[in-house]
Amino acid sequence: MAFQDKVIWTEGMFLRPQHMQQQDRYIDAQFRERNRVLQRYGWGVKTLKIDENLLSQGTLSITKCSGVLSDGTLFHVGSAFGQPLTLDLNEAVQDKKVKLALPIMLPGSDETELTDDKESLTRYLKKEVEVKDSNLGQSKLARLNTGRLRFKLLLEEEATGDYSSIAIAKVQEVGGDGGIILDESFIAPCIDIRVAEPITQALNEIIGLLNHRAEALSSRLTKNTRTSTSDIADFLLLQLANRYIACFQHWKAAENVHPEQIFMDLLCLSSEIATFTRKEKRLTGLPSYQHDDLALSFSLLMGELRQSLSMVFEQTAVALDLQERSFGVRVAPIQDRRLLDDATFILAIKADWPKEAIVSRIPSSVKAGGVEQLRELVNLQLPGIRLIPMPVAPRQIPYNSGFTYFQMEKSTENWAHLRTSGGFAFHFSGDIPGLQLEFWAVKE
Repeated sequence: MAFQDKVIWTEGMFLRPQHMQQQDRYIDAQFRERNRVLQRYGWGVKTLKIDENLLSQGTLSITKCSGVLSDGTLFHVGSAFGQPLTLDLNEAVQDKKVKLALPIMLPGSDETELTDDKESLTRYLKKEVEVKDSNLGQSKLARLNTGRLRFKLLLEEEATGDYSSIAIAKVQEVGGDGGIILDESFIAPCIDIRVAEPITQALNEIIGLLNHRAEALSSRLTKNTRTSTSDIADFLLLQLANRYIACFQHWKAAENVHPEQIFMDLLCLSSEIATFTRKEKRLTGLPSYQHDDLALSFSLLMGELRQSLSMVFEQTAVALDLQERSFGVRVAPIQDRRLLDDATFILAIKADWPKEAIVSRIPSSVKAGGVEQLRELVNLQLPGIRLIPMPVAPRQIPYNSGFTYFQMEKSTENWAHLRTSGGFAFHFSGDIPGLQLEFWAVKE
């Protein structure tokens, strides 16, 4: 547009202020457009500090705030930069965003205000400053007129189309004592996650969850001297966890990390985790990134991730305590009755017998059933719950060398007894040298 066109300089032309102003607009427009096309969402705050002491007095004051407006304007405001900004609020203000606002430039309109009129929509305020000649040996001072950007703090409904603005805080309420309470979940549009505490907290949470799972998986897999097809899912999950732990730890330590980068990696993690947690094996209805509403973007994504990771990290194998009684009887009380419907029960046995002998002899040497049912099973030589040998250890159970694993058959009759029983009971007949037992409930 002509408003931002380049000035054509020719010899002998009569130089006027408009020439310089037009050249400034041209260079400024070129810079902003280049900045816009070089990075998506290349606008937002980079540093932000609010005076906590003044909040209790009903005043929102910016100590330090820097960044880029959506129109490409760089800014440094706040008392730390010699440009204090304050906004007094009353009890009528509730659930309102506070915006840092700057009047926009319009063709044909005044750009500079000579006096500080609070209602003016000019973009610059004229300031007279003394500037030293920076050439070596020159110490002369000259008075120059400079233009300071006329930023102000406005409530969201006041930041009309006359302003280029960015939300920097959200007021939850103003108390009866006049103190301002800010919404801590609010995230200002930013270009560096270090200014967005909810995002850094989410990053730390995900790193912690992934580390916890990776340690559990690596511990189990390194103890297992055999690799079976049932271990493939664990290897893939460990690979996924290791990859994203390294990625997120890098972003945590790096500077100038854009929130979209974190969102994209969290979204990829959520999609990959869906392979292990969802019946359809994929993530549908992906949340979208909204730079001007980061709290919504990340809350939706973190909600999805917490649900998925809780499913992956849920303890799927529960060790049940086997209490030794007299006459070769072991009893395992059931504290969580839901396991009878939701779990498969595994008896792990180790003895000073060859594995083939354990597989062939143990099922006939053990009577298993409810505690109240065991005496009848032994005295009348009834079969009880049948033990079915398993070719490999279930992947949900920590592998221990030398153990042989048996799955307990869920028959309708025996499970009906267990529902009214205090727990499982086992009777081992004869002498079984070096007998060691583990009893597990594996959630389905």
